[in-house]
Formats: sequence, C-alpha cells, structure tokens
Amino acid sequence: MIARLKSLHPYTEYAPSWDIPLYMNVLQNYDIIDNVRNWLIENEQKFLDLPVHNDGGTGLGEDSVTSRFSTYNLFDYTDQCPELAEVLEFFRFSYVDFMDKEHNYNRELDFMCWFNIIRPGEEIKIHKHGSGPDVYLSGNLHLDDYDTETFYLSPYDEQNGHALPNQKGGLTLFPSYVSHGATKYEGDSLRVSIAFDLRLPNTNSNAANIKPFTTQESLANND
Repeated sequence: MIARLKSLHPYTEYAPSWDIPLYMNVLQNYDIIDNVRNWLIENEQKFLDLPVHNDGGTGLGEDSVTSRFSTYNLFDYTDQCPELAEVLEFFRFSYVDFMDKEHNYNRELDFMCWFNIIRPGEEIKIHKHGSGPDVYLSGNLHLDDYDTETFYLSPYDEQNGHALPNQKGGLTLFPSYVSHGATKYEGDSLRVSIAFDLRLPNTNSNAANIKPFTTQESLANND
C-alpha cells in the first residue's frame, strides 16, 4: 500500500508543490518479530557498550542505543539472531514491490541499519535522515503494537503531514529527506523498532556499518 503526502494544486508558478510516497507493508510472521524483539532487548547493553556518535536528532540522547546508529549494522548479527535474515529478505522484497508500484527501476544499493528502544515517557523528535544530492530511501519497522504514531511532514510546510500507526510488523519506506517523528510513548513495556537508510553505493564514509542491500545478482533473481 502507498499513501501520499501531497499538496494542493498550486495556484501560481511560485507556489510549492509536493507528492511524496509513503510505502507500507506488514511482516505477518509474528514468531520472527517476537524473536527479534526479544533478542534486541536482551542484548541492549551490548550495543550501549559501543562508542556514542549522536542520536540523529531524535532527542533520545547519548544513553540510547539510537546514539550508536553509525557504529554497527544490525544485520551483522544474523549469526546470533537468525530471524534477522528473514527480516532483511522482507525489506528487500518490500523495496522491489515499492519500486514496481511507483514504476521506478530497482537500484543496486548499500544500507545502514540500527534499532531504537524507547521507554515510557520518551518520544522521537522531528528529524530527517539526509537532504544531500545522493539521499534515497529510509525505513522503519515496528516490533509490536504501540499506541503511538509516526508522522511525516511536508518539506515546505511542517503543518502539513501524514500520520501512520505503529503496528506490529508494520514497515514504512519513505524518501530520506522527509522530516518525521513519533508521538510520546506511554505504554508499560519497551517500544522497539528497527530503522535503516538505503543509499547509493560508495556514497557514505561510514564503512563500518555499510552493507550491500541489493546487488545486480539479487535484483536479477527478483525479475
């Protein structure tokens, strides 16, 4: 499914316009989701022991696993949590499906991937993942049903946005330049999500956390 964050038709040649796709899919194998969620919670300290970079503008601070997002790639741990391999295949399938629906071609891509653990009373503040000439797509996957929403904002008018519920197994793909945030979490358990950026190959210097996402071979297998 694709929702669209879309402007009204401009009345003048200088009025801004936008038409931003927000792709949504659901990973419905809850056994996979639950196993990944439990592994992330059990191993939170392992990631907190990594060097702090920054929290990416989320407001979660240096004590969060989010602030280590550039120091590892989550899918380097598939030997410890085999269900992550299934999640990655779901990401790849969803990307190809998104491009098919948008009538765009599939690119050979790299990606970086991290996770977030949010505690009651915390929220993800408005931020974006990039706005340079090489930015592409970002995504998030929620690992349970949460009474929160992620909202996506127009790049020209932050009063204009589209909110999506954070449902178990729910994946959203969106252009990386889109500002977004999440409402305050007031639940009793931990809110856990996976986030990632898809990028053109050889355009990011964080070699430690960059992995191939799609290759010519994998794209050919999806044709």
